[in-house]
Amino acid sequence: MKKFLKNIPIVGWFLRTIYNIIKINDLKQTIYVQQQNIQNLEAYVQSQQQNIQNLEAYVQSQQQNIQNIELTLNNISDNISKIVTKEIFYHMLSIHQRVDQFIFDSKIILKNKTNSTDLKKIDFKTQSFLDEYYLAFENRFRGSRKSILKRYEKYLTYIDISSVTKALDIGCGRGEWVELLQRHSIDALGVDLNYAMVEDAKRHGVKNIIVKDIFDFLSDSEDESYDLITAFHIIEHIPFNKLLTLLSEIKRVLKPQGKMILETPDPTNLLVSSLTFYNDPTHLHPLPPDVVSFMIEYIGFKKIQVIKLHPFDTDMHIKEQSHSANMLNNLLFKEQDYMVISIK
Repeated sequence: MKKFLKNIPIVGWFLRTIYNIIKINDLKQTIYVQQQNIQNLEAYVQSQQQNIQNLEAYVQSQQQNIQNIELTLNNISDNISKIVTKEIFYHMLSIHQRVDQFIFDSKIILKNKTNSTDLKKIDFKTQSFLDEYYLAFENRFRGSRKSILKRYEKYLTYIDISSVTKALDIGCGRGEWVELLQRHSIDALGVDLNYAMVEDAKRHGVKNIIVKDIFDFLSDSEDESYDLITAFHIIEHIPFNKLLTLLSEIKRVLKPQGKMILETPDPTNLLVSSLTFYNDPTHLHPLPPDVVSFMIEYIGFKKIQVIKLHPFDTDMHIKEQSHSANMLNNLLFKEQDYMVISIK
């Protein structure tokens, strides 16, 4: 067609020009169509890239879900371990009770066949057995000497060491607090009725620890003898009438401005008041902080301060972020103990 138009003079040039214009427009149209196709392809690529990003986000969320499941499984495993430990403890306690009952029954049977000296020997063996048991119980459930010494280091911030010359620890147990006070050049004395614990303290180099009933010891003590008297996890073992007597005797033997520090399980924590408090079969009943504070105030102490101590590990908390979860965490996993500090 182009060759044919080329052979026509003048008119052929004009027709060829028109023909070229038409071809240019066709070419432009083709280019426009191709540009549209390219734009559509770019949009498609972008949409696929977005799909890939969404897929990556989904994979990450699934990986997070897998991690959460693994954490849940680990927590379940830990809880199973704790349950097994508790079951072992209850079996040990059951065995102890049976042995104790056997000894008691044996005493009744032998009562009419033995003299008083023989019965005293049986009483001594029974008490010795219980002392050894309670030492083993402390080692298992309270913690190692090293961990308790580290815990007590923080307690030094509650007393002015420079004002303490002479201190008494009632129910000193394995003697960690007495040992710590002695390290700071304080004349500290520990008293406990448990022979096995006192011997254990002495084996670890703790000095000035004696076996004696705390009421007998305080009764023999002079007025205003000590700058500091402490009793950690003792008052929950003592009947109410004797507890008032104990507080009165402590007040008597404290120097003016002397400080008394008591520590006991906190029953406002529901796990403590319903379960862990009864891990120790010698505990009598939980003592709410307000009740203990009132007793101390009634006896005549002043500047009474309550400090909450030893919360459960945060890994036991409910992870859900809600008002109900926060309430349950506060009721179940907050501080397990509290300390009451007062001044004479």
